[in-house]
Amino acid sequence: MTTNYDRFRSLYEQEIEKMAREKNEGLVELYMAQNRFFDRIFRSRKREAKEALATIYQMISLEPDKEKRFQVLQQYYFFLVGGFLDRYTQTFSYDKKALAASVALINVMEAWEQEKDFEEGIDVLVDGMLDTMWNEDIRTYNNPIISKVITIVEQQLYHPLNTEILVRQLKRSRSHVSRLVNEELGMSISNYITYK
Repeated sequence: MTTNYDRFRSLYEQEIEKMAREKNEGLVELYMAQNRFFDRIFRSRKREAKEALATIYQMISLEPDKEKRFQVLQQYYFFLVGGFLDRYTQTFSYDKKALAASVALINVMEAWEQEKDFEEGIDVLVDGMLDTMWNEDIRTYNNPIISKVITIVEQQLYHPLNTEILVRQLKRSRSHVSRLVNEELGMSISNYITYK
């Protein structure tokens, strides 16, 4: 009986052999277009992000086999959502809104049955990702101390955390951090910890 891992290893070896035979210039271009897409998303450049995703769509659309093209579009768009969630958590920290947005985008994409759905879906993907980026916590990341406060609180959700522990980790005075949190987040440090 073949295990999933055995199947993975077999498919992996087949892909490596296939890549060795082909020049993969298209794959390199696709990878570069994907990096441009994420760069535009994380810089909140909506029009440019849509243009980058349209380029990715056009590159995939060059596949002559209609069924394979649809399958590749579907897989790649799912991959983009996963990539977004991964980059989001690396850039900011874990956030329930990012996970919820990713799940919602995947659920929307699962209903797409035609190629044109993916072309029209460019707006859905970009808008969904940017809406997640523009939530209230993200705007506070302009201040590095607030950024650290949010990250520490997110990372310590299931561990004891209070104001003293937080300011000790930040290596800042309690009054300075309290003032910034109150100004930027509109609540005290202890209330923010409880809120999260």
